[in-house]
Amino acid sequence: MKNVWLIYNPTAGNNLKSTLEAIDDAVSEGGGKIQGMTRFPDQSLPEIKDLRNVDTVVVAAGDGTINAASSALDNWPGRLLVLPCGTMNMLPRLLHGTSDSKTILHDATQALSESLPIVMTADHQALVGVLIGPAAMWVHTREAVRKGKWHQLGRALRLAWLRSFSHSIRIVENGRRSRAYRAIYVAPDGNRLRVVKISARGFRQGISVGWHWMRGDVSVATGVTEERLDALVLAVTRPTFALFDGEPTYLPAGARLNPGCTRVEFVTTAR
Repeated sequence: MKNVWLIYNPTAGNNLKSTLEAIDDAVSEGGGKIQGMTRFPDQSLPEIKDLRNVDTVVVAAGDGTINAASSALDNWPGRLLVLPCGTMNMLPRLLHGTSDSKTILHDATQALSESLPIVMTADHQALVGVLIGPAAMWVHTREAVRKGKWHQLGRALRLAWLRSFSHSIRIVENGRRSRAYRAIYVAPDGNRLRVVKISARGFRQGISVGWHWMRGDVSVATGVTEERLDALVLAVTRPTFALFDGEPTYLPAGARLNPGCTRVEFVTTAR
């Protein structure tokens, strides 16, 4: 890491300060230089032309910011190094295991980089996964907890609960419209998609889904089934709420999700 650009989210987490110090130390000790910094989302992400003299972009933020950086720099020939500074840190765990930022920075000097599988639509991509349907409203609960807005937590819980059990999502299965699901979770799995269908019914299963999603793996909740597919098509007639790596958006009716691969490469120290 001789020439580094740093992207960080000031609200990323409690360990951000120590992570930024570790980045500065690692670059200095290696005889490198931090060529620029982006405070995201307050500042725009760098463009590829800004990175002509940069070999590594370090992202100290959560999965949503990592997703945004990956999308913006997908044609850049350098490499991305992501550090665990978010709420869930699912992608950093995949790439680095349980190592802390200081260890990752040390190991990165000898680490390989690689493209990553993704879930793709016409307008969005997910490095970790996509949660589609009413149960995605649990994101408001997570954000209330993350930001310490305890006065909003009760309302967020009620909204998530009501939406989860008063609406549903359907997909195309075997050429036909499927049964109703509470949500669909789609994750990259090599050149296929890992599809988790959430059919939770009743109080216990509903709480199980919400709890395990907030902890990072909804597939272990009760009331779910899992399979691998080559693609997934939504069988809905109106825009559907979805979370791409935890960031909210709406998918159009009939949206198709396909497996894909990033062009930009990510440093991985756990393989």
